[in-house]
Amino acid sequence: MKMKGAAVTAAVLFVFVGVGYRLAATATAEARDHRVVSAEQKVYYRCPMHPEVISDKPGRCPQCGMNLEKVVEGADSTDHGEHHH
Repeated sequence: MKMKGAAVTAAVLFVFVGVGYRLAATATAEARDHRVVSAEQKVYYRCPMHPEVISDKPGRCPQCGMNLEKVVEGADSTDHGEHHH
């Protein structure tokens, strides 16, 4: 009976460690995508194929379904969106 209890404890611990790792990885990715921008900078998202499609949050273009790209405008902006090749 002791072995069964140890196996259950090990399985529960394994699940919690896996979930914790996944949550930490997600939080790191979100922090990387939401860099700090100064008050003088304007952040918006634009479709690379349809520049008239602009949003204040990430998402997809309603016309073509492509991911909207982050655009940072303003004083000394160094992050001009992400370019994936």
